[in-house]
Amino acid sequence: MKPTRTRHSQAYKDEALALAERIGVGKAAEQLGLQPSQLYGWWSKQQQNQAVLFGGLPEADPCSSTALQHEREGQLL
Repeated sequence: MKPTRTRHSQAYKDEALALAERIGVGKAAEQLGLQPSQLYGWWSKQQQNQAVLFGGLPEADPCSSTALQHEREGQLL
């Protein structure tokens, strides 16, 4: 019989990620009895949620060197 999946609360995930930030993903996963990939998955999901919360991915900064370079190239054409 397959073991049932453990569902962790958001508070547990947040604490686990904070621990991973302090001592490293490998050590945190070992202490918590998790796989490092599980922590990376939670971290990735957290980053996606923050991007959605703050309006998606940031737009290109019009003052960035890349934007200025493309503008200059357009002017030279």
